Amino acid sequence: MYCPPDTNQKSHSSQQDQLAVKEKSLFSRLYLYTNERFPIAQYGLITSLFALSGLSLSSALRSGHAQFSLAQYAVAAVTTFILFYQLRVADEFKDHVDDCRYAPERPVPRGLVSLRELGSSACLLGLLQLALTTAIKPGLWPYLFAIWFYFALMSKEFFVGSWLRQHPISYMLSHMFILVFSDLFITAVDFVGSNKGPALLLLFFLTGSFFNGMVIEFGRKIKAPECEREGLESYSRALGLKPAVLALTASMIAAQACLTLALPHSHSFAALIFSAIDCFALVVFHKFMTNPNQSNQKRLDAMSGLLVAASYSIVSLISWM
Repeated sequence: MYCPPDTNQKSHSSQQDQLAVKEKSLFSRLYLYTNERFPIAQYGLITSLFALSGLSLSSALRSGHAQFSLAQYAVAAVTTFILFYQLRVADEFKDHVDDCRYAPERPVPRGLVSLRELGSSACLLGLLQLALTTAIKPGLWPYLFAIWFYFALMSKEFFVGSWLRQHPISYMLSHMFILVFSDLFITAVDFVGSNKGPALLLLFFLTGSFFNGMVIEFGRKIKAPECEREGLESYSRALGLKPAVLALTASMIAAQACLTLALPHSHSFAALIFSAIDCFALVVFHKFMTNPNQSNQKRLDAMSGLLVAASYSIVSLISWM
């Protein structure tokens, strides 16, 4: 059994699609697509905090204080935001057959937008990434190309897609490294061209981002039993519900530990703030394990996103102190 979509939501979605078809505007249809599959406000917040924390920490470790220009921040944030959109589009290609069979209500199977249109938009935005990168610091392009290279490997599922799909944890771990490359680009916006190279403590920040990616991924794909759907993967099905929540908890702790170690002279302060936040998170996780319904599932998913947003906010705050 799966959670049936809300009737009002279905009606609203149908009205949106009719309007989109009537207008026949690609921009309008892409906007409706993002509302469903890539919420701009949500991803904009996460990528903005992601870029802010990386630049703040890198500059603080390199020069003793956080300092960067608005242009540097805009390039780091916009490039990262576009990358997240490109990852969403790549998933549409990868999951198209399963979506058509098991989730025909999604935008691509029901004809709101086509794979070709999504792919074209992702490529055009890639040109914007390259233009911004070249404009701010020409020496940044190798870091952008490194992201694209790993992204290309991900899109091909590293040429071992069948094996990866049979091993969901390996699948997730292999895809999380894209966040490390993204982090490396963000911090390179700060240190490329400077007198001092990247600080070694940034390795903890890169690792923390890797685990934060796992927090988001577990949060998205841990489902209540009533919301499991045939053909759509979830970690609660692959690992078991309680082991999946425990894996989410372990990822949260690992991310926070790494980010704490990246903050020189502020370990105790960061650990104290993280501990306070974790008290709320653990309550949400426990409620889901003891009463795994759709409502508690949504709270768990939301808490996962809040944990990541809070962790990057803490890194930024302490870097500026």
